[in-house]
Amino acid sequence: MIGASTTLDLHNRELVDHLIAHETMPMAFTAVWNQDVEGLYKSISYPLMIMCSKDDVLWPLFERAGEMRPDARQCIVGGADYQSRQ
Repeated sequence: MIGASTTLDLHNRELVDHLIAHETMPMAFTAVWNQDVEGLYKSISYPLMIMCSKDDVLWPLFERAGEMRPDARQCIVGGADYQSRQ
């Protein structure tokens, strides 16, 4: 689990979620991976604010997101990755 803490409650919840979604999860992931996210991101014509917490699993991509859209306002926010909250 990306960014997940090691609490038993979280692992149990993730296991139950995976069992429930065993048929549809591959469809969701396929849709995500087949999407031209970079093209869509660059095509947004409205003012853009990029926000990320240093504890988020997407933090390593935050700088790149700003480089791809130098017109966007970047904000570092507090908080933790949603997966690591207990």
